[in-house]
Amino acid sequence: MSPSTPDIQTPIDCAIIGAGPAGMAAAVHAVRRGLSTILYEASEPGGQALAANWIEDYPGFPEGLSGPDLMTRFFAQVEAHQTTIHRQRVQTIEQHEKVFCITTASIMTTARTVILATGLVPKQLGVPGESALIGRRIFAYADPRSIPHANKRVLIVGSGDAAFDQALNYARQAARVSIAVRGTTPHCNAALARRVREANIDVIRNCQIQAISEIDNNLAMACQRDEMEMLIEADLMIACIGKISDLSCLPHDLRRGETPGLFRAGDCQRGRSRHIAIAVGDGTTAAIAASDYLRRLSRANEGGRG
Repeated sequence: MSPSTPDIQTPIDCAIIGAGPAGMAAAVHAVRRGLSTILYEASEPGGQALAANWIEDYPGFPEGLSGPDLMTRFFAQVEAHQTTIHRQRVQTIEQHEKVFCITTASIMTTARTVILATGLVPKQLGVPGESALIGRRIFAYADPRSIPHANKRVLIVGSGDAAFDQALNYARQAARVSIAVRGTTPHCNAALARRVREANIDVIRNCQIQAISEIDNNLAMACQRDEMEMLIEADLMIACIGKISDLSCLPHDLRRGETPGLFRAGDCQRGRSRHIAIAVGDGTTAAIAASDYLRRLSRANEGGRG
């Protein structure tokens, strides 16, 4: 089904791309400021926060709570504000006559402002054999609820908070969980490192994966460790080695510099400062900026008519 032809004359006020913490916060504040708003999400609302084992630093929850529980609360608030939600992936965003055209596989919508809250996409290891196994036995930052792993051997690759948090998540059901770290010292916070030790999760240091293959139905990682070669076998690999901004729906001319009416929020424009509280602040700020922009635009139009 081809996208319907947009009506440039009657665009909505604000289209928000991505329903992670930044996008959902933006939606709540945009609606509260009286903007006609559409929120797009290609998969499940919550973004990478859905994979968080336990969140202790988000204000208002002194005992902490899981990522899925917090995101369920976020989404309930979005729904309470009667936000229009399209559960579709945005393929392109183009600008025509100062109006943005947002296209999915089946619909096209026009909006006077866009808040891009698309988050990040994972990096790949880039070693031989990896690409053929991605989505089958190799996954990146994968929500444990989406991958059957009970009684299986899981190798987590990475040294940061996400890798150690994922290891704790998978250890609940997996037969064995190991973490492969390139350097000598993990880069995760001390609390996560302590929990990993307490859970008896093996941390393999100085481990650099050189190639990946399948041997006798095992996932086999050829590694170099302390100038020696070794083979690690597992059933699944979860790669947590970093991410880059997901700007795939933006044409190159909209990626450069500032475009009036286009705002970014959350991880897609934050670099390494990736916290839910920061994303919420970004989403709130973007919604306010979109509202202020539309107000200025309306005043300018009224002045032109006068």
